[in-house]
Amino acid sequence: MTNLTVAPETWIATVQGDKVISKPADTLKENDTLLAGRGSTAVLSCCVTEGTTSETTTFYGINDHFAFFTPGQPLWTNCGWRAIDPQMAKKDNPDLVVGQLGEGDYVFKLCADTTTTTECVKYDKIKVTRFTTRKVLPGSVKVTFHCREGAKSLHANGFLMANNCPEITPKRMADNINSLSMKEKNKILKN
Repeated sequence: MTNLTVAPETWIATVQGDKVISKPADTLKENDTLLAGRGSTAVLSCCVTEGTTSETTTFYGINDHFAFFTPGQPLWTNCGWRAIDPQMAKKDNPDLVVGQLGEGDYVFKLCADTTTTTECVKYDKIKVTRFTTRKVLPGSVKVTFHCREGAKSLHANGFLMANNCPEITPKRMADNINSLSMKEKNKILKN
């Protein structure tokens, strides 16, 4: 799992002009503008992928909210970025500082009256009292995507979440190439 992976029925806050409009994750497309943290924006890349899970996946939700995110997904809290499984989040993005999300933390959710970006974006501070879960069997649909420009956050079902993709740097590219076997490197060079 990399970037942001959610259930297809997850609503993502997008920006059209100065209006905030939520759309189902599985309808997003390249160049859609997403509402990021504190009213900033991010542009969706061409890597919008609808795929199927290869193994049983557990989606999580906060309190009585629908379970829609994976345990490695960082949410913005009163203590910074936190995930149910911070080690999974760190595998996706080793540069992101992520703590353990648990009961008693406060997460931030867009206020229901946030309809434009011209106003200050407001949040409800929600105390985590429990997690809801739902198992998704192999072959079930999931949506994974990331942004190429702008802020590294977005709102999924109103919750402020990290778009947990690492920066693509020359060092990271070199490290990834060096981790390939000679056979894999030759295959890439032939293509």
